[in-house]
Amino acid sequence: MSGSSKVKVFLLISLLLNVSLAYVLAINYTTYTESINYYKAQVKNLTKEIENLKKEQEFIKNQLNYYRNQTLYYSSLIGEAKGYGGVEGSSEVNLVAVKIIEASIFGYRFEGVTLKGYITLKHGNGDILVNTEPKIGIDLQSSLRTAVHVAENVTLTHLTKTDIILKVTAEEEVNVVDGPSAGAAITAAIIAAIKHEKLNQSVYVTGTINPDGSIGPVGGIPEKALAAAEKGAKLFLVPKGQNTVVVWREKEKHTPIFTIIIREPYTVKLEEFLRMNGYSNVKVLEVENILQVYNLMKL
Repeated sequence: MSGSSKVKVFLLISLLLNVSLAYVLAINYTTYTESINYYKAQVKNLTKEIENLKKEQEFIKNQLNYYRNQTLYYSSLIGEAKGYGGVEGSSEVNLVAVKIIEASIFGYRFEGVTLKGYITLKHGNGDILVNTEPKIGIDLQSSLRTAVHVAENVTLTHLTKTDIILKVTAEEEVNVVDGPSAGAAITAAIIAAIKHEKLNQSVYVTGTINPDGSIGPVGGIPEKALAAAEKGAKLFLVPKGQNTVVVWREKEKHTPIFTIIIREPYTVKLEEFLRMNGYSNVKVLEVENILQVYNLMKL
């Protein structure tokens, strides 16, 4: 074989090897890219799960503290006969809560929801009743009992001969994860019914009610604030110390090969958070006790 023929054969073999190598590299690169995208998605999903678990922990902690305080208080009471005649009246109030939304097969997310509460007082035997329409998964019985006790103290009115009926309505069936956070709103509604006054429907409040009339902390405040703002709230009341909230935002982290999008927590004032989401006309105030709440809510 001549020298030129050998060169041609060598070049042909070299070309075939390069093509084969390029093909192998292309396949490996595609597989590598798919793996990177898969792990990026997993990191993002795991971050969201951590965020949800932290929120659940906050809800559970607040509710456990609330029920513990209720148990300690009522176990210390000595039964005493109160009051004589029944009371009649009615009122309505906005309620805000947090519901669980099934986001995908990878998990869920929390979202704020607004409800309507209707209080009716009528002569009776001191029964305390809760009715929801449609079906709402929410625990209000303990909050309602405490609300009645606080409303009696605030108005100096005995309700032992009065039936208290709370009706809660929603636009759809929902499962609410923090029923006690409606305590402050329900208490204000009972006071309004006793005094035959009306509550301002552009004012929303979230907070538990303690037997001494103080307002206790709650979770899910950013979600509740957004839900209230969407419904036209002009004033949003939160427990003392909870005007600064922790929210989550997406952030890109760049590497020489790829970019990862993660979610990280940061703190922000609630009014600023609402402005960031397109609601610039909502004022946020912190409240410590039911008298502050009622004075800000009544017309």
